Amino acid sequence: MALLLLGSDNLAEALKRQGFEVITCACSQDADIPLSSPDPDWPEVASRLRRLGVKAETLLLCDRIGGRVLPTGLWAAPLTTVFYGLDSPLNFFWQEPYSRLFDIAALDQKEQAQSLGRGKNDRHWLPVAVEPSLYQGRPASPGEAGVCFVGVVDENIRPKRSAVLAKVKGLARLKVGGGRQGQWLATEKAVGLYQGFQISLNENLFPGVTTRPLEIMAAGGCLLSEAAPGQMDLFFSHGRHLFYYTPGTLEEELKYLLADPDLRARLARQGREEVLARHSFARRAEEIAAWLARPAPAGRAAGEEAWAAEGESLLWAGLRWPDQAAKRLERALGRLRLAARSHPCPRVFWLLGLNEASLGQWPQALTSLAQAHELGAGSSQAPLFALSLSLALYENGRPEKGREILRRLGVRSDPGQAAFHARAARLLDEAGCAFTPGFSRRRLWPGAWNSLEHWSEAAALSKDDKKEQAPLLLELGRLLLRINAPNQAWDCFRLARNLGCRAPDLEDLLNRSGREGYIL
Repeated sequence: MALLLLGSDNLAEALKRQGFEVITCACSQDADIPLSSPDPDWPEVASRLRRLGVKAETLLLCDRIGGRVLPTGLWAAPLTTVFYGLDSPLNFFWQEPYSRLFDIAALDQKEQAQSLGRGKNDRHWLPVAVEPSLYQGRPASPGEAGVCFVGVVDENIRPKRSAVLAKVKGLARLKVGGGRQGQWLATEKAVGLYQGFQISLNENLFPGVTTRPLEIMAAGGCLLSEAAPGQMDLFFSHGRHLFYYTPGTLEEELKYLLADPDLRARLARQGREEVLARHSFARRAEEIAAWLARPAPAGRAAGEEAWAAEGESLLWAGLRWPDQAAKRLERALGRLRLAARSHPCPRVFWLLGLNEASLGQWPQALTSLAQAHELGAGSSQAPLFALSLSLALYENGRPEKGREILRRLGVRSDPGQAAFHARAARLLDEAGCAFTPGFSRRRLWPGAWNSLEHWSEAAALSKDDKKEQAPLLLELGRLLLRINAPNQAWDCFRLARNLGCRAPDLEDLLNRSGREGYIL
């Protein structure tokens, strides 16, 4: 079976061993079909295939962490199509609509894979894996006392990670390798650290089955990993393959492992055996082959549903990654306009209005947002549509009309005032728009903001009034704690207390966020 592979080619060799004739298609001169753009349109790809004299029966798009690819028009491709999305907790905002364009969709994390509920296509959880050939050879005996960690360390971006490492550094020698912008550690160097130190540490950016723990175990390192209940422990057992830690057990587990070399050796051996046997690219290729061996499902989006889904994914990806924004936003615009004309729906008009606003097309944006407001009246997301329209009216010199819409929402203040943003934050939270994991919208036009961005703005605007700012920081902290950002929440609670906040539960909130963030 000829399989066209777009995006990452990590699975190419494993798929070939499953009997597929793999044709790679990517922005690389090494690809069978080199591309000039990471987001080709299907007719372009189909034309290149015809020139090669190849008739593909299956298409697999593998997500790329280093640079997202969103080919367009694949929903119309006359072959079985598969999408595999990575880092899904941080990319669900665009992966969810995009996945509806394929016959089969898989995501790398359990919760997000189970949340692919709006489409009618075949959906799967396919955890990440490693390539065993990168970890061949007998693991060396640890020659370095202490703990190693490989990854980005930046207190401003990932404060929990910095807090975990600070605790470890107070208990044992700590070696950190890797970083951003050219400081990534090559696999062979990372393997050397994992094999050379007594313990290799993993901290979760999000709870799930992620690559770093698999790499540590594949290399034969002794792994001490932050717990991910209901995910990692479905495959790897505490005391058999690794040790897990929580905020309350980190010190205890670390000391226990450091004191027992035989235990560390046993965990390293059994963890390595388990990863190489069940979590290789070859095993994931087997799973994909099994899906493709079944009759092709017929549930991918088509017509106006496909235009809306493709337009939404292109819009969010364009706004999230500015380096690819121009082309993606223009493509999104055409698709969302087609969807809005074919099947008027408040959310599609709202997305279209955001798209038009992002391109500076304000007259069209006002019309689209007004349509969303009218069609969505009485729905659960009516406050979202009303806020976006009112903000667009203010933006375009019509504050009286914007103020009229706000008053019907019970908002008695104007944009740019802390009270307005606090009220908007509450309304959006109630409408289910608390935040978007992996995508801060703070730099976007406020009509695209979630509750989190409005709370942040309200707190920032009140910085010169301690009495006003303290309760706003308290509410911002509550939201941050709820969305698993305990370190940022702790900062808010601590500042609120310093400003005189006397909320009865403030000390409990400080203690909880401090514990969950490995601060206390």
